Amino acid sequence: MAVLCKDLNLLYICIPKTGSTTMANFLISNCGGNWVPEKHQFNEKGQIVLDKKHCKISDLIKHGYYTEDEIKSLDVFATIRNPFDLVLSNYYFEKQIYQKFYKGIRVRLVFGKRIYFYIRKKFNIDRENHYSWIMPQIDRYQFTVRNTLADYLKRFYSRKKNNVFTEYTKGADAHFLKLENIEKDLDDFFQKRDIKIKTELPLLSKTHLKKGHYSEHYSPEAKELVEKYFTEELSLFNYSF
Repeated sequence: MAVLCKDLNLLYICIPKTGSTTMANFLISNCGGNWVPEKHQFNEKGQIVLDKKHCKISDLIKHGYYTEDEIKSLDVFATIRNPFDLVLSNYYFEKQIYQKFYKGIRVRLVFGKRIYFYIRKKFNIDRENHYSWIMPQIDRYQFTVRNTLADYLKRFYSRKKNNVFTEYTKGADAHFLKLENIEKDLDDFFQKRDIKIKTELPLLSKTHLKKGHYSEHYSPEAKELVEKYFTEELSLFNYSF
């Protein structure tokens, strides 16, 4: 999903685990923002084809929300985060989600995934709640809760080909604000556009299982893997361990 602030000609793209929920809510409350799209878009099998929160510029164009020219006319921006912190946050987030919804997940897996997805398609169940995005990724969540951060990196990032930040904004001349310095970056972003809105952001939501500074959670192997898989992001946005 993205947030359009029509009167300010701003389009905010929500990149996962970059404080996007906090930023989106701020834009909606203070800048006249609206969600685009408003709901998940499903195909005939009941699968999400356009995520209502984390969609890319290319997805918005593909599904007819904007043309390429319309995107070029908007001031597109997104928040980013140190890849070391981002990966760790996602790792613990997946563990937390699995634990939180374990009972519901277990019930849905009683008859096996194939029967669950057949029932889901036939009766349109789970289409607008957490299970609409948890169940299609259940193998990933189960792997995450059973393995180390290094194993998680090797399993889900070893074949990563694209920059995790610019992939979401491809097709737009986007501006990137760093989560680590978000209020100053947002204030500078607004000032350059003569937008006179106070940029006090509420506290970011936190992953409860992740304690302390991200560096405390890294083994030497996991650190080397992030440096290997996220070389472009670290270099392009001047991030380090």
